[in-house]
Amino acid sequence: MRKALCCLICMLIAAAPCFADASQDAQISGLLRETQMKYDELIRQADAVMKEPITFPEPPSTCVSCADAGKAETDSHSLNDFQETFSAPEGPLCTQMLEMQRKLQLLGSYPGYEKEAALMGRLAQKALTLITDYGRDFEKVPAIALVATKTATDIQLLGLDEDDRSTALMDAVSAMYEKAIEEMFRRLVEEHDYAMVQPILDGARASLLLSGASGVDLEEILSRLQNSLCFELTINYNFEQTGNHRWVERAVLEVTAVYEGNGNGRFSGGGTGSMLSFVWDGDLNISVTAPDFPVQAVLENFDPCGAGVDLLLTPFHPLSETAQIDGEALDWPLLRLSWETAFAQNMREDGLYRFPLTLHNLDGTAVSETIEYIVPSNEVKMEISLVHKPK
Repeated sequence: MRKALCCLICMLIAAAPCFADASQDAQISGLLRETQMKYDELIRQADAVMKEPITFPEPPSTCVSCADAGKAETDSHSLNDFQETFSAPEGPLCTQMLEMQRKLQLLGSYPGYEKEAALMGRLAQKALTLITDYGRDFEKVPAIALVATKTATDIQLLGLDEDDRSTALMDAVSAMYEKAIEEMFRRLVEEHDYAMVQPILDGARASLLLSGASGVDLEEILSRLQNSLCFELTINYNFEQTGNHRWVERAVLEVTAVYEGNGNGRFSGGGTGSMLSFVWDGDLNISVTAPDFPVQAVLENFDPCGAGVDLLLTPFHPLSETAQIDGEALDWPLLRLSWETAFAQNMREDGLYRFPLTLHNLDGTAVSETIEYIVPSNEVKMEISLVHKPK
């Protein structure tokens, strides 16, 4: 009896794994059927979507010039809302289907991705239609580019792109940027919107990155920017002493933005300054002569949206001044002394003088400012004008 009982126990122990395997297989089969049913329902929804006409919202306009923090935040919300609305219903449905696909694969089933690819193709068609209908409005370009590039990337990640829709979409976005850049250049040149510089550079880089076969010529863009950002800088320096003794100096320089390969611009120019006139209103017979002098100017921190620019200037006075007093000549460097006294606080360690100025965006006269230094017996007025003269 004991021997029979032991045999029975051994048989049960040996059969236990078989019962466990059967139970596990049944569990997996149940999960597979349940997951397949959910996926089949998603397929039915996808088929219904594919029969509907393609619709999409109008892309929002965003500020590509000067936007304050409030406007930037509003634009960010608008872009997020637009992306969500644009992708519905295809995008969320495709995401759900891919999640079911992942579960099916874990359970040992490997269905195809034809439905998902069809949904993404429909999104690609949406994006291409957006580019056709709204791509000429450069204020809508950021919104269109956002959804179009995401769609192209998602198609590439899916891996089923036999028609090369992602490349076609990227090329279309690149071409859209090229057209937008032309409009930005028009705004820069004709409307003096100096804030267009950074969007032009951003658009050029985006066009290059998105298109494998075309895209803009960045060197040409930088050359056009240099020609579009030419200014005439005029400096009038007036020095007057008590008794109506007056000196007038002037320099007119061409200041140009020089762009190098990294796209960072630097405004600079050079030329010659001259003493235009000297008047001594007194009993003595005095005349003053001075040679022309070199002038170098640099514009830094050119900020159209912040309405500011810094002018760096070499000492604005002749290297020598000679007075003829009743027939006798003597060194008489009053212009140098007036400059060094008036603008001692503006002098930097490198010998240049820094002058913070107000920059007027959307105005052909970008700077029009007078800097004064007035003390008893002496008065200095420096008039600075920066006029936009694109080539």
